[in-house]
Amino acid sequence: MKAPEILETKRLILKLYSKEDAKNILNPYIVFDEGFSLTIVSKERAEPCGICSLQTIDGNEVRCLYGLLPECRGNGYAIEAMLKLIEYAFTELKNPKIVAHIHPNNTPGWKVAERIGMKYMGQIKHNDINPYAMLFTIDREEYVIQHLY
Repeated sequence: MKAPEILETKRLILKLYSKEDAKNILNPYIVFDEGFSLTIVSKERAEPCGICSLQTIDGNEVRCLYGLLPECRGNGYAIEAMLKLIEYAFTELKNPKIVAHIHPNNTPGWKVAERIGMKYMGQIKHNDINPYAMLFTIDREEYVIQHLY
């Protein structure tokens, strides 16, 4: 999966996650065999606010992940960053579908998934989230329909 050098929105810069960023962000161990992570940088703050990632799982499915530092939450940054990342995934990478696995107690996490157009598909057994995760999906056709106007 080809990572972008940089993506930009009105308020954010999404740049490749580096070891230097690991000092300031949620999890310094976010490394995937197949996928990439981007550092979310607020233009206003001019410092890292969080991460967003795409990861290939089960050979062909693409999972998105996101997280913000506590002081950056509540500003719509996760929604703005994920909309840009999903746009990249569908238009540049030509991914047919993106999924998110979210802990049922992570209400802000599943609200972001809903706000970026993902649909709740039920609960699934998940190795990283005990015992179950909420499954959200969006496919390229749904994305195109949502963003025609």
